Amino acid sequence: MSTGRLGEGDTAVQQTIFDAKADLLTATAADTPARLAVGTNNHTLIADSSAATGLSYAAGSKATLTTTGDILYASSANTPARLGIGSSGQVLTVSGGIPGWATASSSSTFAGCRVYKSAAQSIPNATGTAITFNSEDFDTDNYHSTSTNTSRITIPAGKAGYYFITGRCYFGAVGSVKPFAASIIKNGTTNIGGIEIDSSVTYETGRQVSGISYLSVGDYVELYAYQETGGNFDVTQNNNRTMLAVGLLGA
Repeated sequence: MSTGRLGEGDTAVQQTIFDAKADLLTATAADTPARLAVGTNNHTLIADSSAATGLSYAAGSKATLTTTGDILYASSANTPARLGIGSSGQVLTVSGGIPGWATASSSSTFAGCRVYKSAAQSIPNATGTAITFNSEDFDTDNYHSTSTNTSRITIPAGKAGYYFITGRCYFGAVGSVKPFAASIIKNGTTNIGGIEIDSSVTYETGRQVSGISYLSVGDYVELYAYQETGGNFDVTQNNNRTMLAVGLLGA
């Protein structure tokens, strides 16, 4: 009968099993004592049904994280790993399925262009006509050409998304009430936005129109002018007033 005290038999078990500093006494089965050797520095004792004793040592987060700002991630299943803190201004990215730090892009996230006329253009009576543009204020990604399809702003590769589009037509002076209009047209057919107002002025009159639309790679927008003066009538170029611009809002 056990007295609850360590006896000679117990001492023999202890002396037989324990042979290194920090060994633990455990069991492989009922009444079957076993030794669990101490683990590596900073490893953690965990339950492990695959081990003979049901216990084992494993690397823990304390062992993995060594510096302020370290991040703990899995390098493979059940394998913690340390990602050291990056440098100031760096951003967290993923490469090959593994997180890492990288220098943030220094380029602007803005994309778009603004084009304008530096010469007048004659608009036929009662005929919607695409305005051509021979000059650019800016063009971040080759949206526009001043030599080919100059009326178009075309969405380049990698720049599909929602765009704010704005355009303005300035017409010459007219002395009687006549309709003047401007429209933004997508791919030659779809009206994104338009405005028409009758005018009777002795100086230039402008029509400005804006809209937001999703544009895919290869889509293009144009600014159409319309007038009903009874004959040809000029869209003017004074102070870059006749213009078309797009700006990427987001994908």
